Amino acid sequence: MPVVCFGSPKGGVGKTTLAANIGVALHRLGWRVLAVDFDRQNALRLHFELPNDGARGIASDVESGRDWSDIVVETPSGVFLIPFGTVPAAANLRLQAYVSQNPGWIRRQLEPFFEYRDLVVVADMPCGPSCYEADLDAMADLRIVVLLADAMSLAMLPRLQNGDFWAERPDDKHAAAGYVVNQIDRRRQLCRDVLALSQDVLGDDLFGTVHQDEAVAEAVACRLTVLDYAPESVASHDIADVARRLDRSLKPAGAEGRG
Repeated sequence: MPVVCFGSPKGGVGKTTLAANIGVALHRLGWRVLAVDFDRQNALRLHFELPNDGARGIASDVESGRDWSDIVVETPSGVFLIPFGTVPAAANLRLQAYVSQNPGWIRRQLEPFFEYRDLVVVADMPCGPSCYEADLDAMADLRIVVLLADAMSLAMLPRLQNGDFWAERPDDKHAAAGYVVNQIDRRRQLCRDVLALSQDVLGDDLFGTVHQDEAVAEAVACRLTVLDYAPESVASHDIADVARRLDRSLKPAGAEGRG
């Protein structure tokens, strides 16, 4: 069961939107997909036609010992979702403390899903280091880093490649990273320059680019993925390309369970 973590050193780059859309794209390529929201914004559910109010999730009554299999939601797109949960700040802090004090808890919660070898876990991570990384980075087959085609993202690339933005691990071995540059606007010279430099620096680690597309924002407003809302849009084609690249990278990890 491969695990893919979607992260970014800063917010506002479209990380959650890409996690949701690429999850749907992987499902269409034949994977069972379990999307898990580790971001307190609890926004992953907003792409799957699910209501936001009263949503339970991993941060709801964490001390009760509830299994994640009890809170899985099957979405209309076919992706299975474990929400973060709509909780106040105090509950979020309790979750962070619990995860830090109980190493291996996330792995134990995911164990019931391990039997499905054709299943991929798509984890929407908080921006920057988090308490969840100790468990997830050790399990992850790949970390997808979402960036923008701007000067700030380009300036951060060396530090990202050195692992400066991720939580430290005792063995100093992090999951492999693939990069996606989001919201590309080729009409802008700066955007074209940054993209060209990113391609030179990242090489084969650049998994793809996604054009800026109004259909993405419109899809979110309708609580849909852009793949469902506007399947022929430029962004949908870009996301499908990224998913195919990801599929090729994951096949060795899930090959035994895929026919």
